[in-house]
Amino acid sequence: PSRMLEVLRETGALRVLLPEVERLWGVPQRAEYHPEIDTGIHLGMVLDMAAHLQAPLTVRYACLCHDLGKGTTPEHMLPRHLGHEGRSAQLAQAVGDRWRVPRDCRELADVVAREHGHIHQSLSFGADAVLRLLERCDALRRPARFREVLLACEADARGRLHHGHDDYPQGSRLQRALNAALAIDTTPLANEVLARSNDPRKAGLEVARAIASERLRAIDFITEPYPGIATDYKPLLVGMLCVSRGEGSVTETLFPGRFRYIEEFRKLGASIAIYGNKATVRGVYELIGSEVSVPDIRAGAALVVAGLVASGTTVVHDIHHIDRGYDDLVGKLSGLGADVTRV
Repeated sequence: PSRMLEVLRETGALRVLLPEVERLWGVPQRAEYHPEIDTGIHLGMVLDMAAHLQAPLTVRYACLCHDLGKGTTPEHMLPRHLGHEGRSAQLAQAVGDRWRVPRDCRELADVVAREHGHIHQSLSFGADAVLRLLERCDALRRPARFREVLLACEADARGRLHHGHDDYPQGSRLQRALNAALAIDTTPLANEVLARSNDPRKAGLEVARAIASERLRAIDFITEPYPGIATDYKPLLVGMLCVSRGEGSVTETLFPGRFRYIEEFRKLGASIAIYGNKATVRGVYELIGSEVSVPDIRAGAALVVAGLVASGTTVVHDIHHIDRGYDDLVGKLSGLGADVTRV
């Protein structure tokens, strides 16, 4: 594809057919993000990467249009391109109107133009920001199209000098988050909210809020170095997923053997399956008090919290592990109103 663009440029045809694309050559970008610097060269590399990834026509068209706005950046702002996403979307719409581009190509190009920067930055997003991003991309209604959005973003990220063999973890992380959100069964949740609603005029909003809340709670957690979820938080997150609606998963990418505490959660009635370095947790109606043993510091704290949530009495053994990491945990929890005693 890049060679085709070069031929069109050399013959002057690109200026006539797609002036929005032709003006990208010679426009500089910040070298720390784009070692190739020239926006036109970057576009050719992105299209070549899309071809390498065997992307469909919709994705290739989105790649063609994703940076069109950089050609209209005021010269005094270069090499920064603030707000180019919105300008790219407008120019993509103009190109689509002029050439009568198929609707599916135009719609994908609009989403990619507006959101590719946010998707690239999404490794640092928390659950609420991820959910808002999925909603803006209409991923919950159109998950198949969202996969194409992620493929276009991967082509953009890898279509840069010295980055052609990079992984694109943003794509897999967002796909897992979407899968977790889609696993929520919204029908019984909506019925439950409607049954207890006192104001029919507000019922729809209450249902929407309840569904959004459950989707947040079900989002996948991955343990990894900053900006990912720290591995020490993992046992507490597993405890939260145990009593959440739907299904969530926790993947341990740093330390093998960190799932020793899972069996203790199962003693409380948790529904957890282990597949290699991944724990899949399906929320249950309630945990049941039992006797458990603490394998390490963080798991100990998580088991104490799970015991507080569980019905009946939970007895936690081997609490010397907890003492290594938490000063007077029992006293602090009691101060918050928890019914917990050290014996």
